[in-house]
Amino acid sequence: MSHRFFVPAAVSLLVVLAASGCGSQPPADALANVDWKDHVRSCAQEEGGSGLGTVIGSVIKGDVNGDGRVDTAVVNECGSSTSRWPQVVEVFDGASEPQNPQRLGVLLEGDTDYMRDLSVTVESGGRIVVDGLGLSSDAALCCPDVKLRKVFVWSEGTFVLAERRAEPRPTPS
Repeated sequence: MSHRFFVPAAVSLLVVLAASGCGSQPPADALANVDWKDHVRSCAQEEGGSGLGTVIGSVIKGDVNGDGRVDTAVVNECGSSTSRWPQVVEVFDGASEPQNPQRLGVLLEGDTDYMRDLSVTVESGGRIVVDGLGLSSDAALCCPDVKLRKVFVWSEGTFVLAERRAEPRPTPS
């Protein structure tokens, strides 16, 4: 039996496996180098914003729609010279082209809790967990008085609020 046959066959098998995507490498992040200021909401006054520009808070990665690709969540808010504007989370499809990322949805847009100081994570299974501070109906815009957790899931082509927890924010001492 000749060993000459086994070595080229083994190398060929490794090449086929690598090309087919088998292995433990995570999928590439197609939107890794996007300048998000060019793709998130405008905060122009004529579009209902502050007119002071859009501020990117954080960029979070994870597969939120279950297609096996790395999607991107961008936390942003309109700039302000007084009380902060509420933040939103814009989610973009990792299967889209980096020159024109496709928005899957906007979380917290028009949300009556007026959330800010967001911490966003993507859990396995695509759950987007948003922790932050918000306002009760009695609070002044300057002073969030509620600690919130909201969980969103991708369902039938849209994001659905799956969980909402609220508790009073401890007063600073």
